[in-house]
Amino acid sequence: MPTSAPRKKAAPRSGNPARRAEVASVADFKQPAIEVELPSGKTIALRRLGLTQLMAEGLLGDELSGIAQKAVDSGKGMTAEDGAKLAQDPSKVRAMLEVFDKITVRTWVRPRVVDGTDVPEAERDDATLYADEIDIEDKIFTFNYASGGSADLVRFREQFGESLGGLSAVEGMVDPAE
Repeated sequence: MPTSAPRKKAAPRSGNPARRAEVASVADFKQPAIEVELPSGKTIALRRLGLTQLMAEGLLGDELSGIAQKAVDSGKGMTAEDGAKLAQDPSKVRAMLEVFDKITVRTWVRPRVVDGTDVPEAERDDATLYADEIDIEDKIFTFNYASGGSADLVRFREQFGESLGGLSAVEGMVDPAE
């Protein structure tokens, strides 16, 4: 029976050959969490994914994907007209609120957030934060920041009023149970 020769250690392909290569950890591949202050005044740690990744993961849904693609292509972001159009249609508002919940669940690192859509109130864990328990303005800020927008609260409030046409006032007309 033939015996094989012992394997040779592969030489480093790049970098300083005198330095021993270290195996990458899981953390080396994860985007770091960034601490940001929300409009509510609370501080969280979240990951900024960018609009392209949100689209690639299918988190924007049908209602926002077209607008998001237009925003990426133009490099200008979502316009006031886009926000006003969405806010006029209750079904689009519902879809947008669902998108905000999905993005909140996907991007918040600390505290962790879970989707509570199918969890009855009586079965909820007091130690768990559900997306529908978070203020709408905090979720919109999360969407804005996670998709590449500013972390500046003053600037966000200026843009929030313009581009989303006061969606937080519209939220009351949408019954989340529908």
